[in-house]
Amino acid sequence: MPASSAERLERCLPYIFEGEGGYTANPKDPGNWTGGKVGKGTLKGTKFGIAANSFPDLDIKNLTKAQAAEIYRSRYWDQAGCQLLPDGVDLPIFDVSVNSGPGRANTFRKATEAVIEAVARIKAISGKRRAFYQGLSTFKTFGKGWLARVSKIEAAAIKMALAAAGASPVLVAKQLQAEAGLSQTKVKQGTVAATGTTATGGAVASQGTDWLQIGLAVAVVAVAVLIALHFIRAHGERAQAFQAEALKV
Repeated sequence: MPASSAERLERCLPYIFEGEGGYTANPKDPGNWTGGKVGKGTLKGTKFGIAANSFPDLDIKNLTKAQAAEIYRSRYWDQAGCQLLPDGVDLPIFDVSVNSGPGRANTFRKATEAVIEAVARIKAISGKRRAFYQGLSTFKTFGKGWLARVSKIEAAAIKMALAAAGASPVLVAKQLQAEAGLSQTKVKQGTVAATGTTATGGAVASQGTDWLQIGLAVAVVAVAVLIALHFIRAHGERAQAFQAEALKV
């Protein structure tokens, strides 16, 4: 018998709480102020990802997990249509809703509706999340944490989907380890590609004195290396997350 929406929500909540963390009240963070700007309104902080700028009338510091869970359900789970999703697929959409807003969660949900198989859909959603984060101007500062979060959620979601489909714990662990191995292989491939690209750029720069050509070549190489580094980082985080999840089975 399929799990109810309430049961699935309860199963997903620990991952959301882990990702969002506890209470913070950094005065330099505009989200911690009830007015949404530094120094505007009252400094109430953020707890479990629930911030003063979005919930100005809430006692953020004394917010309980039960209260936060109800906010998550009404404002993020229901608004993103998670109650309609199958086991496993609900978790990444829920996490997107909490971390990036219900609007983006609904965009990712609708964009992957044609992917019927749960594991494939979870991977598709996770790919969209990585691409979204890598396109943000703050990726350089927060990218490592974002990629780690996406990978942890992806691994946990695939574990849920496999278990719901009737896979044994042994098979679930094997498939998670296989995903970890696949990403480890891609890290190696990306490292080779980045090294080769850097070497090619150096060769071009040493061939002549056409500084315009050299400048363009160096710029192209720099972009290629940056893409390769993003690829390596993403798969490195993914390999770690899947290996860790496999050990929990």
